[in-house]
Parts: sequence; C-alpha cells; structure tokens
Amino acid sequence: MPRNSLTSLLLLCFLARPAHAVVVEIPLPGLLGAYPPVLRTTSFELSAPPSAIHGVSLRISGTLEFGMLDCEEGQFPTGCNARGDMWDAPSHLWSAGYYMDMAGYFSWTQPFETSSGATWNFLADGSGEITFQAGYVLTWCFELRPPTVTVTEAVLIVDAEFPVAIESSTWGKIKALYR
Repeated sequence: MPRNSLTSLLLLCFLARPAHAVVVEIPLPGLLGAYPPVLRTTSFELSAPPSAIHGVSLRISGTLEFGMLDCEEGQFPTGCNARGDMWDAPSHLWSAGYYMDMAGYFSWTQPFETSSGATWNFLADGSGEITFQAGYVLTWCFELRPPTVTVTEAVLIVDAEFPVAIESSTWGKIKALYR
C-alpha cells in the first residue's frame, strides 16, 4: 500500500470519534406526586449529547386507588390510563403508555413508540422534555370519583451511543511511530 494511502487510512481511523453504546437511566423528579392533576411536564438532561439513539423507555412506579364510574348497568370501580409523551416536532409524537387495572402498588416499563414518523433528532443536543399524564379514564359513563395515582418513581431509560473522548496527543503518538 502506498505511503499516502496508509497515511490517509490512519488519519481517517484516528479522526473518527468512536462511540460507546450504553443504557442511561435519568430520574424524572418533576413527574413525582399525586395525579390528578392529570398532566405534568418536566425537562431532562442526558449525560452527554448522543451520536445515536437506539430506543427510549419510561419506567413508572407508585400506587393506584380506583375511581368509581356510574354506568347504565350500575356502579363500577375503574383503573386509569397513564402515558408519557415527547414531541419530535409539532405533529411527530413519541408515546409510552399503560392501562393500570389493579389497585395498589404498580411498576411498569414501556418503550416509547411512534406512528407519526418521529425521530430521536430532538435529543441530539442532550436535552429534552417529557409530559406525563395519569388518572384519566376514557368512558361513556359518569365519573363519580376519579382514580388517584401517586407516582413514587419516574425514570427515562435511554439506549444510546455516546462519543468517547480522545486525547489530543493520540495522533501525534501514532505519527511518531512512523518517523
């Protein structure tokens, strides 16, 4: 291989920033507490701007107290929906949700999914915003008492690649080997 080709190849290899794939857990204290209120929004910071994101999940733990519905057939206890949303653009949504149908302690982890063509590009600067809602019921019945959700843990789980720092003297050390 000619010397110029070898030099070009080495230069290309050492100037490329290697990335390290990791799963990062980011606590979301702004989402903790009782629902209703039905909706809370909080911002978060990744440990560094990612070079690629493979997936993001939401872990929520806490307690659920059933609500009560009054329907034509009688009165019934009800669980509720819970959902986290992140917007890539005004019409591009990522959502992770769960229907909670058992009273008492709960803990669930759901991946964010999209049907609107959303990408993870909005997290390229290493920060984002999430909206979480819980305690709502979609029904034709009359709601006598809304369900109550108390969130005690909220964590964003990010599977991403983060650039690895390279010492500035690395190229100089390699170059010195070939002199």
